[in-house]
Amino acid sequence: MTVRKTILGVLVLLLISSMAFAQTGARNGTSAASYLLIPQGARYLSGGGAVANVNGLESIFWNPAGLATSEKLINAMFSRRTYIADISMNFVSLSIASERLGALAFSLRNFDIGDIPITTVFAPDGTGGVYTPNVFSVGVTYSKRLTDRTNVGITANYLNEGFERVGATGLALDVGVQYHSFMDVENWSIGVVLRNFGTPMRYGGSGLWQAAIAVDGDRQVTFYKVEAASFDLPALVDLGTSYSIPIGEESSLVLGLTFENNETAQNEYKLMGEYLFSDLLSLRGSYVRSEDEGELKNIFANNVSFGGSLNLRAATGVDISFDYAFISTEIFDSNQIFTFRFGF
Repeated sequence: MTVRKTILGVLVLLLISSMAFAQTGARNGTSAASYLLIPQGARYLSGGGAVANVNGLESIFWNPAGLATSEKLINAMFSRRTYIADISMNFVSLSIASERLGALAFSLRNFDIGDIPITTVFAPDGTGGVYTPNVFSVGVTYSKRLTDRTNVGITANYLNEGFERVGATGLALDVGVQYHSFMDVENWSIGVVLRNFGTPMRYGGSGLWQAAIAVDGDRQVTFYKVEAASFDLPALVDLGTSYSIPIGEESSLVLGLTFENNETAQNEYKLMGEYLFSDLLSLRGSYVRSEDEGELKNIFANNVSFGGSLNLRAATGVDISFDYAFISTEIFDSNQIFTFRFGF
């Protein structure tokens, strides 16, 4: 049975890998719900190798297969990221794990844009009123160990965004696989994940009805509905690998590499190195490289990021950790991420 499960995991891995290169090419600026691409949590920075070695609640974003490797029965995480243009993002998640049944997690992601002044054709400097965009997603993740080497997982995200009397909803799926001790090499892991595959999103609502007079017609002022275009989700495939190098009895160095094939943006290569000292402290650095150097490249590409974690389990007796990440950009202010995690 174990051999069969291992073969099944490898077949799933190969199937997903073959789908990774079936993309039709980048379509920059044509996706809906682009906030789905913004990483959650501070531990894995820009994602180098995360698809292969991620574990815990960060798995909800990087690769749901990693959730099954959680060592704690119950885990919780809260993360806040200062994004660009005074925008921030909050991420809250909770998971319950069982060695027999697998791991189940619930998550909430909120994109805090703030108040935006209302402007019109006749009041380009503002009417004095404001509106607040509402952007959030609710997710459910399930992950299971097939063997001592293979994990699989899936996440379903309900998407909702809108402003004033206009809104859109959608459903996005993430499916991932992790394989540890690849080719019988201890400490070598690989992973594949398909993220943000789902239904197109289209705005609708009473706010799209506009009063107007038909051109070359005899009708008086009539309400006409503006038909909004539909946009696909920012689907992508991540292929990643990581390798852990022991240093002494308590420390190790982890190197990770991820190739990201994005259907609506440039492909990227993500590299990350992490130094772990026992279970107390870890320090990280990462680099993202975009294939295209044009004007539409990722604003987080070709920049160095760094961060670290502090685990207070030795002092408190409870698995409590604080994570921090600093992610630079070329144009806007650099991002900072603060994460609080605990498990028992």
